[in-house]
Amino acid sequence: MNNEYQNHYLIYARKSTDDSENQKNSIDYQVGEGMRFAAREKLPIAEFTHEGFCEDCTIREKHSGFKTSSLSVDKDGKVTYNIERPKFQQLVSFLIQTKFKGVIVLCWDRFSRNEQDDLLIKDLIKRGVDIRFVQANYDKS
Repeated sequence: MNNEYQNHYLIYARKSTDDSENQKNSIDYQVGEGMRFAAREKLPIAEFTHEGFCEDCTIREKHSGFKTSSLSVDKDGKVTYNIERPKFQQLVSFLIQTKFKGVIVLCWDRFSRNEQDDLLIKDLIKRGVDIRFVQANYDKS
């Protein structure tokens, strides 16, 4: 993939597998709200499909909302964070490489599952990745 989408956004939707009967925001609902938000804010959506990751600009992931990802420290003191959501991991990689300008998510808890994810998301924001939340605005400082 080249950088043809570096000024475009993807939409990320996640539904927890822990208690799927008790969740009000289905993946389809999250995607619909993301699309409406993009249209309202005039954000260009990437016409992008990547098998096993994204279809028609949309990343749909079902994963636990409660599992923490693992941290490890090697003998040189380097900390490694193991992301256990394959699509989220690929998205983070693309965003760090500036393949996309940003991502649209319904709300913070659909993007982050734990404190480690929070740190990663905050780091992406510091790097200049434009993460837009449909239901809230966060101070970028």
